[in-house]
Amino acid sequence: MDTWSFIEELEQEEMTVESPLIALYRLMVKNRRRYGGYLVHLGIAFITMGIIGSQNYDLQTMKTVILGQAIDIGAYRINFLTMPTLEEKQN
Repeated sequence: MDTWSFIEELEQEEMTVESPLIALYRLMVKNRRRYGGYLVHLGIAFITMGIIGSQNYDLQTMKTVILGQAIDIGAYRINFLTMPTLEEKQN
């Protein structure tokens, strides 16, 4: 390839106007393995951040309450008003 054809090719590429999304798609199609690996690692990073972030919202409380009593858990007030009874069926 001589220098002039290379320069002409560069000028044609500069003149081509395409959407950034189309350009990204074409780039990813040319290098599937590279960008597929990037995508997988990005997904693993998001999953890890989600698991770590969900640990901050974990609140466990164990209390014994009687009928009519209320308890406070975090910003919530829970009232124990009724307890349904279930009858067991005889076989």
